[in-house]
Amino acid sequence: MLSNFMNHHQYGLSEALYRLTDGNYTFVACEPVPLNRREMGYHEYAANQFHMRLTAENRDQIEKMILCCDVLICGSAPDELIAPRIRQHKLTFRASERLFKTPFTVTNLPHRIGSMLKHFIPYQNEMQYSLCASAYTPVDMSRFGCYRNRMYRWGYFPKAVTYDCDDLIVKKDPEKLLWCGRLVDWKRPDEAVRLMMRLKKDKINASLDIIGIGETEQRLRHMIRENGLEDRINLLGAMSPEQVREHMCRAGIYLMTSNRREGWGAVVNEAMNSGCAVVGSHIAGSVPYLIRHNVNGLVYRSGDEDMLYNGVKRLLADRDEQLRLGKEAYRTITESWNPDTAAERLIELSRHILAGERSPELYGEGPCSKAPIMKEEY
Repeated sequence: MLSNFMNHHQYGLSEALYRLTDGNYTFVACEPVPLNRREMGYHEYAANQFHMRLTAENRDQIEKMILCCDVLICGSAPDELIAPRIRQHKLTFRASERLFKTPFTVTNLPHRIGSMLKHFIPYQNEMQYSLCASAYTPVDMSRFGCYRNRMYRWGYFPKAVTYDCDDLIVKKDPEKLLWCGRLVDWKRPDEAVRLMMRLKKDKINASLDIIGIGETEQRLRHMIRENGLEDRINLLGAMSPEQVREHMCRAGIYLMTSNRREGWGAVVNEAMNSGCAVVGSHIAGSVPYLIRHNVNGLVYRSGDEDMLYNGVKRLLADRDEQLRLGKEAYRTITESWNPDTAAERLIELSRHILAGERSPELYGEGPCSKAPIMKEEY
């Protein structure tokens, strides 16, 4: 696998691929973990049996590996590293979130056409496939005719933790809401604060923990103070992935409020694995793949704060429903959307393609099932 840097959303998948290929797997990181990610609690992974950093000294070795391997999974990486492989028509999966995280306008259209002409259209042949790490990658690709009938559901795969599900659910606080992420406008943490304002006004008991740091923190603190929510909302700052999981295991409801700029949102995987009833914005990349409305979570129209409020209010009033959704969420991750299943399916998909099938359809849903072109409207 070739990507920008290793993180905890990819490490479990790498472990599984290394194990299932009897050690014939390597993750090549093209850059170190950025400072802003390390401040958020991301680890800088050291080199190990399957993890390498691209350097000037080993570049020739890595270029040979890229060219000679049977299967390449390419995330965010320089085009020149994969160009020789593409010219030789060798099996290559391009893993990507959605390409256009803001709507098309007259102003940005030339740039977008130029980007596609540079990064995707020149690398098109029958041995190029798209691993869609967003439910909306296919609609973006289809605008330019890329990867026709060669797009598969994918995502990020944090390590799936096995719990005693009944024990996990019993220990949850059904009145505890949780929000995690960078405190930036497009993740809409302010929606979670306004939700708490409405719950307080309607005298509904609930508290909210917000984990993260970012540019909107002072504005959120002002909103909390101005509305007398200090006893209901806790701003907890940055935490390690392990600490975040501990909070998820205690929360009954998880809020995913991001707009379309959320390429995936691996916190949804983690919250579902922790047995939370997730209430998710429909436009966040992971939500349509992971959440089935009223089956293993709730989906609301992005930006529709009435739908968000009504969904959360319903779960606070009906603890049995909240717990049912949490249990189904846990099952979704442990039975389907986890690193082991993704690795097994990708290996099997690769075998079929290398055997001559050009567009195999092996799975009906989950990782490596065919990715439909999905409308952005709710």
